[in-house]
Amino acid sequence: MFSGAVDGSQKSNDAEHRIKLLNDHFTHVLYENVCRSLFEKDKLLFSFKLTINILFGDDKMDAAQLRFFLAGPSGEIKIVPNPTDWLGDLEWAECYKQIHVMSKTLPVFNGFEKFFIDNNKEF
Repeated sequence: MFSGAVDGSQKSNDAEHRIKLLNDHFTHVLYENVCRSLFEKDKLLFSFKLTINILFGDDKMDAAQLRFFLAGPSGEIKIVPNPTDWLGDLEWAECYKQIHVMSKTLPVFNGFEKFFIDNNKEF
């Protein structure tokens, strides 16, 4: 499979570009070959797992982000009053839990809670 992927990938004289092309093509070949042996219901889970592994390998996702994605917010969260006129109180409570925990635990969302509450009329 590896030799076939090397032969079947695009060629390039630039070493870094060639490595990226090889990696992308081999990932595609691996995906196709594994999916051939999976039931249809299992292909989505394999795709998700492969995507997560690629994101971890490229340092585009960390364990805290994955945990939040899989489990959502946890613990006691004090809900602030609903500042919107377009969300009901129950929807606001669930939305706020997500926004609050994202802002506090995931650095990429730092400040999102304040932005969302301050600019809610624009959405």
